[in-house]
Amino acid sequence: MAPHMVTFGGSQKFYSRNSTGKFPMDVDEIRSAFLSSSEIVEEIDRWCSNRVHTINEYDGIVQLARGAKLV
Repeated sequence: MAPHMVTFGGSQKFYSRNSTGKFPMDVDEIRSAFLSSSEIVEEIDRWCSNRVHTINEYDGIVQLARGAKLV
């Protein structure tokens, strides 16, 4: 999971990439990367919980007979 720190030759830096290449991150970019990585995990957890609830309530896109599940 991002962000990643590179340790090389006694130096420890966080790097990021964009369309022009890679670059060392400043403190604000590092902070933002850590915050957004935890938000992504929470969003995935919410989606999974919501999906399981939908399946258990037989409220999916495809209507199934009682007892059948489509994951």
